[in-house]
Amino acid sequence: MSRAERTYEPKNRELICRRTRFTRPFKIGFYAPGTEPRRIPYHLYLLIKESVHLMQRGLDSALVDKKISFFCFFFYSHLPLGWKYDKENAASLIADYDTSLPKYDISGYTYLTYPYVNEFDYDAQLHSSTVFELMRTIYSRITPTPKKFMQWSGDMMSFYCKLCSCFGIDYLHLEAASKDDVVLMTRSNKCVDKIPLLARPYFEWVDKIPSNKRNPVFKHKTKLSSNDEAFVLSKFEIYKILSFVICSPRLPPQTTLTRWNEYQISFYSKMCSYFRFDFKRLAAADTT
Repeated sequence: MSRAERTYEPKNRELICRRTRFTRPFKIGFYAPGTEPRRIPYHLYLLIKESVHLMQRGLDSALVDKKISFFCFFFYSHLPLGWKYDKENAASLIADYDTSLPKYDISGYTYLTYPYVNEFDYDAQLHSSTVFELMRTIYSRITPTPKKFMQWSGDMMSFYCKLCSCFGIDYLHLEAASKDDVVLMTRSNKCVDKIPLLARPYFEWVDKIPSNKRNPVFKHKTKLSSNDEAFVLSKFEIYKILSFVICSPRLPPQTTLTRWNEYQISFYSKMCSYFRFDFKRLAAADTT
């Protein structure tokens, strides 16, 4: 064994042991015996309804199915016992759903304020403690400041946007979310525990699209539903776009802009607008 192997082997082993892999669905709380839910959560019903609507029209529902899979993994404790999503029989799963009842009944539910074991999710590339932190952020219904966004990694930003997307929340305007939209998020005694967040006034943004002559790909830009970018873009793509906006206030090269799809363009323009940058003049932006 070489000297380099003797030096780095213990360190690698320690790192692997620290990252305990998920062996079960993510748990953020539990119901008391006899109070388990008898129907699926309301927002999951809306996602399945959207998927059924797309399939009936002969359209691709892969994007909505990703949201459903994400929802069922991280909020499985709110699903009826033994319930599983079946795409082929999706219509029958929501056929008898009564929308006249209250959206949620969590009177017998106990939220975990912190995970018992700080496991590591290799799909989200986040520890469970970070997942709890992001859920508490959404539950507070206070939009993180640009300074807070700058402290997040691409994995955290991607997961945060996915959570908001599943519940129809605008990730740049959490104040507009209702109590029902955030009721399933874990919380602590305080709305946000050890996460300093400041209220930020909401302002409307408008996508500023370069001229079609300079960037022909913008010609086919279509209107997107809220926050779909997080389920299409990879975490590397999100991090790369954030680096253009935050870390390197410069305009992306022309070759990069022409290669971007509509989701990359949408996320890029949203971030520029939220940070109050003119995406045509990023070099003149004040990133402090």
